[in-house]
Amino acid sequence: MATLLLMVQDYEKGTLEGLIRIKPMKMSHIWIEIEVPEEVDSALPSTTASLPTVYYYILPHQIESCLAYIALTLTGIDSQLVKEITLGERSGDQRLGRVMEKAPIRSRCIAELK
Repeated sequence: MATLLLMVQDYEKGTLEGLIRIKPMKMSHIWIEIEVPEEVDSALPSTTASLPTVYYYILPHQIESCLAYIALTLTGIDSQLVKEITLGERSGDQRLGRVMEKAPIRSRCIAELK
């Protein structure tokens, strides 16, 4: 069984690692969880299970802020700089937002960092 999680976070202001203040900050996440059947063989001695029964895969965090992208990259967190992330309007219990993946031009990042 596979579960797909799509999440967008939209902060008026954010702080990375309690040090770097970034405002505004939007992030998009895609996670996939795959659950496999329980083990059929006996587990190794002194253990309750030998193999994992759930696997998680996450795509790089998509970041709209140049500063957040640089900070996450420097801390070793896999991320992708994108042009725009929108939440979209609420319709019942759903929203229809979008992520425009074309990275912003370098001059916009330079201006944002000043």
